[in-house]
Amino acid sequence: MMRPDDEAVSTVVGAILVLAALGLGIVYVNAYHVPSQGEALDVQAREAAQAGLASARGTLLADPSGGARSFEVPLRAPEPSPPLLSGVVLSPALGQGTLSLNLSRTNVTISHVTRGSVTPGDPMRTSLGGGFVRVYDLGNASAGFDVGSLGVQAGGAYLAPVTYRLEAGALLADRGASSGALQPPALAVTSSGGATRVAWRLPVLAGAPTQVSGGAAGLATLTPGPLVARGGGEAVYNVTIVVKTDALQAWNQTLGDLVGSRGTVTASGSGDSGTVTAFIPSPGAAPGVQLDLSLVRFDTSLAVRSAG
Repeated sequence: MMRPDDEAVSTVVGAILVLAALGLGIVYVNAYHVPSQGEALDVQAREAAQAGLASARGTLLADPSGGARSFEVPLRAPEPSPPLLSGVVLSPALGQGTLSLNLSRTNVTISHVTRGSVTPGDPMRTSLGGGFVRVYDLGNASAGFDVGSLGVQAGGAYLAPVTYRLEAGALLADRGASSGALQPPALAVTSSGGATRVAWRLPVLAGAPTQVSGGAAGLATLTPGPLVARGGGEAVYNVTIVVKTDALQAWNQTLGDLVGSRGTVTASGSGDSGTVTAFIPSPGAAPGVQLDLSLVRFDTSLAVRSAG
């Protein structure tokens, strides 16, 4: 028969063991489950940011006659479930994203070679000798054209942050030292009947360089200007596209895929910054490249939605 003092000791020991097990369980949850849940929330924030910019890409490539359009990009994952045990079990931290407009990050020059003369002082035409002339459809001999970049940085609480960028109609993923193309620009290089056609619907982002954060979502309003068409005339000898960018790998990848065997794509630079050049020649000795370039300028303004 157990004595009263033995029962008391047994009760105390049992309580200590229960508390120890509960403490170890809490430590395990905080050390392993909470970070795992945080990583899942970071991934969710990335996916939401990518989907938001993909929707914006559709807006940029749509008919500009509809007037101003707005879209929303989540800047953080939804709040997790409330913490248990009055906060003894932790909730994962939420990475705070940013939405930014950078006007000079990506610069594009497009030109073609044909026959003709050059008026002195004309920055859009350069004599190549022998009656040939380079005509600049975007940019000129000394400078390209800034097309603007809309970026959303997502995650970062548990996983390395990723910045998704929308520039020149392409959706890119920037991971700092590397980048990749998620959706290509609206550029088509096609061949038919001994001729090559280069068609690019190129949206240009303009406005004041801005960065917003600190809220549940970023709001972007895009106000389109008129559609400007360039090229579309007689066939030319070749077309050259030069992209100066901080997403060298992504642009080299996407231009290489789009141009394919109809031209050459080369890249030069340091790290993920540099220049990608696509050269599309006529299939034969005669002029056989048709360039159709459509430009739409979007005045862009950013704001933040705090609630949510």
